[in-house]
Amino acid sequence: EKTGTKKDVFKYSVDTPGKGTVSYLFEIFKGKNLRLLEGNTDLASISIPASVNMFNKKYTIIHIGENAFKNCRKVKTINLSNKIKAVEKGAFNDLSDLSSVRIRASKTIYTKIRKLIRASGIDTGITIKRLK
Repeated sequence: EKTGTKKDVFKYSVDTPGKGTVSYLFEIFKGKNLRLLEGNTDLASISIPASVNMFNKKYTIIHIGENAFKNCRKVKTINLSNKIKAVEKGAFNDLSDLSSVRIRASKTIYTKIRKLIRASGIDTGITIKRLK
């Protein structure tokens, strides 16, 4: 499902048959880049895609906003792409079941994204893993 209410903010939903739906609210900024404003799901594991196609354009998800996962309380694992360049403070707040964040990236990119995630104030007990 792809719906847009304003040109710069839109909802993007991904249905996983037999598992459920993840809905994202994105903001378009800096040309063809996106900031994740909000995720919403009851799934235990979610993957933030590297990009989405919307309005006949491909947009890259590079920014995770403050409280982006506040409506994902059952999430235990979050998978991120190697495109993330900014993580706002509090992005991972209210995720009491979260145990790991996984990043598919080279070692150099992984290290940069890991630092951004740690600086956001994520609980130190949460594992941040690199996927090759």
